[in-house]
Amino acid sequence: MSLPAVASEATSCVSSLSTNAINSSTFATTRSCSARGGYKRQMEFYQWLLRRQGLPVARRGWFVYCNARRDLASFDARLEFRIKLIPYDGDDGWVEGALEAVRETLRAPEPPAVNGECEYCLFAARWAGA
Repeated sequence: MSLPAVASEATSCVSSLSTNAINSSTFATTRSCSARGGYKRQMEFYQWLLRRQGLPVARRGWFVYCNARRDLASFDARLEFRIKLIPYDGDDGWVEGALEAVRETLRAPEPPAVNGECEYCLFAARWAGA
């Protein structure tokens, strides 16, 4: 399992007014959250990270999905958005195993073989001249 790209998306932690627990929320602005496992892994990673800091973290997080409207007659230098709140119950049980795999990979004497089905591996191999 791969470690999520935690710095690639704008993420914030907001307090839940009703439970005083922290909800980790990822703001996805361009693609459907339900189809993007990376957003879910990112939220779970942040939940794990905040729990490790001793903070009370709610299992349920929220994706704020914003999509610009293209059905309006004119642009008029103004964008309007349709906004959805999508609940997601995170499970951070995979994080420690993934971090251990990362540690083992970094300590290995040789890098892992290129996975022909991984777009990142193929990109890195092309740049490295492999």
